Amino acid sequence: MEEVRLHPSVEAFEKLARSGGLKLLEEVASKLSRCYSLYRGDPKYARVFRVQATVLKAIREYLDARGFVELLPPILGPATDPGIRGAGRVSVEFYGARYKLMSSAILYKQMMADVLGRIYFVSPNVRLERPESALTGRHLAEFFQVDVEIRGASYH
Repeated sequence: MEEVRLHPSVEAFEKLARSGGLKLLEEVASKLSRCYSLYRGDPKYARVFRVQATVLKAIREYLDARGFVELLPPILGPATDPGIRGAGRVSVEFYGARYKLMSSAILYKQMMADVLGRIYFVSPNVRLERPESALTGRHLAEFFQVDVEIRGASYH
């Protein structure tokens, strides 16, 4: 029988769960079970999604009017954000090679800016936050961000 090894974040979660007891596990289970079922039939969430769509439309119109090109970011790749701090990375074996689920498309963004000059992504990101970070409400395991890059730009 093959040995199953847990991701370090899972091991850390189990350690945290043991120290926090059943109350902590119940809180986590409650938060996770509500994530998607909250959206059903609640007009408040319909309004949230409409605001999200309106904001994304405005961002796209603003950037497009200034000559930026929207590109689709990679979902899996051989490299992701080299500067990610604290959060784990999701990786999978795909056709005999290891690929990472994007935690940031920064490397790809910089390469494409060299080709097209002014680009942007609306990119999904996944980060396996440590359990103690994930429970604060300040860290999301999955989120979207707008990545903008200009070839040769300087912050000075």
